Amino acid sequence: MKHNFDKMDWSDDKVLAMIEKVASANSGTDYKFSVGHHPVGYSCGGHGELKKVAEMIEKYGYNAHYSGHEHALCYGHHNNIGFYMSGAGGYAGTACTENDWNA
Repeated sequence: MKHNFDKMDWSDDKVLAMIEKVASANSGTDYKFSVGHHPVGYSCGGHGELKKVAEMIEKYGYNAHYSGHEHALCYGHHNNIGFYMSGAGGYAGTACTENDWNA
């Protein structure tokens, strides 16, 4: 994936700035949902810069975040935000470890 970021002249900081711009622009709506490929935490992981995305979701009052990637079906709840992850076609396998829920 890094080669795609390099090709587009993106850095983690630039991508996080783009995400924050969109997240903050929706501040006047009643319900806000975010969707991403990777889980950001509280539902089977969330690593590195993705924790910053979770912080933005909370900062701007989002109701839920939906993701995939991990081969599991799970749900987590943190600070009134639902974190849904379905990356296994509905199979509720064991891709998540106990530590993943504490991200």
